[in-house]
Amino acid sequence: MISIIKYQEASTRFSLPSWMNDGYFNTWLLHEGDAFLNNHLCLDWEKLTFNKWKQWNNLPPSRQDIELHGVIVTGNLAVNASILNTNGDGGPCLIVLGDCQAHNLVGGGSDIHIHGDTLIAGAVYGFYNHGVLNFQGKLHSTIFINDDHSISANIKNQKHNFTYSSRDKNRILDNDDSIPAKLKKIVSSRLLLWGDILPALCRGEDIVKKSGEKTPETIQDWVTLVWKNPMALKKVPKELRTERFYLSLFSEEAPLDALTVIEIVGTISQNSATLEVLVSAMQLSPKA
Repeated sequence: MISIIKYQEASTRFSLPSWMNDGYFNTWLLHEGDAFLNNHLCLDWEKLTFNKWKQWNNLPPSRQDIELHGVIVTGNLAVNASILNTNGDGGPCLIVLGDCQAHNLVGGGSDIHIHGDTLIAGAVYGFYNHGVLNFQGKLHSTIFINDDHSISANIKNQKHNFTYSSRDKNRILDNDDSIPAKLKKIVSSRLLLWGDILPALCRGEDIVKKSGEKTPETIQDWVTLVWKNPMALKKVPKELRTERFYLSLFSEEAPLDALTVIEIVGTISQNSATLEVLVSAMQLSPKA
């Protein structure tokens, strides 16, 4: 059974913190019993609505949709995808009184409280210091990353492939965007830099390395990675940084902004900076 309740009722029944009584957390969805969602649970403002929740639960929509400021599940919550709060400044609150399971869990500015055990097949990633991840039961996941976030979790006695990574402690230099060696062993080979991990999770992608997964080899493999994160250019093998590579990188469908094109042009060797390459770059960014 699902219903809409206001902050006062939610606070009385479920002991919500008093700071939420600020007008931003007035409308709550109460899901009594177990909940099974067939899509990502998006905990971002304006993305979490009453009809979205009903859609994810395979229920018919209501005539009038309502934006939700929080969700309370009195039973277990199973998400057949990921729980995603991609906004580091805030987002609706999630409270699960039972157990919770999902592919991945990303926490930014939202308050997320799981009273039972939590089973995450892939990664738990908490970022920025506005939100809270509170796991009152046992937390099981393959990857666990705390990136300047408030996380309370029982992470003892995990499997051998459980990884804790704190960005500040594992990065070598401030301008070093490398993935810590311990973490690199179990993340997908398509993720070359630290800055690749969170965007991939926010897109709903799995980041755990799959059995038999191939590393990038061809020019097109590398072009695709650089398009996603231009910082990956420094990982491209020198022998592949040829005229052909840059022509593919600067093709018409390239999703590169003008400033990025200018920065890339400045790194091209004289041998690869042919007239054709420079023309292609100029067509993407006339200032290049």
